[in-house]
Amino acid sequence: MKITALKGSITNRNATIIIMVFLFCLFLGLIFVLPIQNTYETQELKMDVIVGNYTGINLDTDAVHFGTIKKEDPALRMREVVIINSYNESKEVFLSVDGKLSKWAALSENHFILSPNENKSIEVTLKISSEIGSGTYYGILKAVFKEAE
Repeated sequence: MKITALKGSITNRNATIIIMVFLFCLFLGLIFVLPIQNTYETQELKMDVIVGNYTGINLDTDAVHFGTIKKEDPALRMREVVIINSYNESKEVFLSVDGKLSKWAALSENHFILSPNENKSIEVTLKISSEIGSGTYYGILKAVFKEAE
């Protein structure tokens, strides 16, 4: 009987220690992790290029249009995109290209900080491979705005 009682009290003490360690770790997580989390906003702009048998341009501003490129003469195409910080605080900006065009697109800059009401022009350059087939190819220019530290 004494062994069982002793064993039971050790088990309860271990359970209490485990619960206390868990609560302490949870407390540390709340103190150190929550302030690190920054709010961010993501904006996306569609991109496209047509590979065909003629050269053409598209100046619409609803997307980053590279127009039509001749398959036999895949020239370098460049478009300018203006990134605007309309917030009242500085923002850290991360740019990337997703989708099929990510293989051929290059950004003049992809990480920078904008002050409130500041804007920055970024060049998006497209170099299509000569082995590509005719057709329309799409991508997404993604901008992530995060609170600057």
